[in-house]
Amino acid sequence: MKAVVIREFGGPERLSLEEIATPEVLPGHVLIRVRACGVNRVLDVVVREGKSGFPGVRLPLISGAEPAGEVVDVGAGVNSVRPGDRVVCVPWISCGECDPCLDGKENLCQSHQLLGVHRNGGYAEYVLVPERSIVPIPDEVDFVQAAAAPVVFSAAWHLLVTRGRVGPDDTVLVLGASGGLGIAAIQIAKLMGARVLAAAGSDHKAKLAESIGADVGINYTGGFAQAALEATDGKGPTVVFESVGAPTWNDTLACVAHQGRILTCGATGGNRVELDFRAFYRKHLTLISSSNGTRAEAKVYFGHMARGALKPVIYRTFPLEEAGKAQELLMNREHFGKIVLTT
Repeated sequence: MKAVVIREFGGPERLSLEEIATPEVLPGHVLIRVRACGVNRVLDVVVREGKSGFPGVRLPLISGAEPAGEVVDVGAGVNSVRPGDRVVCVPWISCGECDPCLDGKENLCQSHQLLGVHRNGGYAEYVLVPERSIVPIPDEVDFVQAAAAPVVFSAAWHLLVTRGRVGPDDTVLVLGASGGLGIAAIQIAKLMGARVLAAAGSDHKAKLAESIGADVGINYTGGFAQAALEATDGKGPTVVFESVGAPTWNDTLACVAHQGRILTCGATGGNRVELDFRAFYRKHLTLISSSNGTRAEAKVYFGHMARGALKPVIYRTFPLEEAGKAQELLMNREHFGKIVLTT
């Protein structure tokens, strides 16, 4: 099979298109003919650079946390899918045996691995994954849309709905609104009935955020706190959906409403922040975090995608052999939406 292999950490030139052996099917596993695979900053690019901080990353490695395609073979003991089924992989591979896994909370598994980080992923024509890490794709959702969903929609759904309990009484400020995660957060918050403010890095991107459902788009260049306060009659958003980290932290504290919730699932701009505890506790704030969701939640948001209530925004697709170009485009931050490889 063709696959994009990393044999040395470094720049996009380290991505090598090679002919390698197709994986052999193992018990409890499913072999998938990959048709599309989402491209992600941390799980793909930062891992390729050797700067992810994830323990246990070993080379050679095939990236790709979100492969979608057809089942071509199943191992012994697999009974939930059969050859020909359309499926997508969730990126976290849990042990399936610990208490959280047995309770359907596999996102809390302490020994989980990440597809494309700790084991070979979907930058290839075929990928082998455990049965417990796949989700059926509804007929109404194509492979490219499916491959654009698991990382960002899982994180946003779990944080906004399951943990953050966002509802019609909330005004949600979404930071990083032009990326796949921000776009997912905008759509999910609107689905829950909230008013949404969307902060992005230019007037153009702020307008695009409004075109997909945000009530107010904000250009956060130079800061966003004042604009968020003006959009809420000085009260501030009741929820801030945060995935940027250090560069936005002070503005987040300055604008979030009294008794507000700060929801965080990323630190793309830096993972160390200074916290003024007085400002935090005097406003009675709540900080809620997570890094992924559950397979049960994935089935729910895919159901919403099937009826058109949620829809990933696809900025551009690239063929597998142009994986390096896809990653370079992702890092120049000019895109609005997800970038996807097709095979």
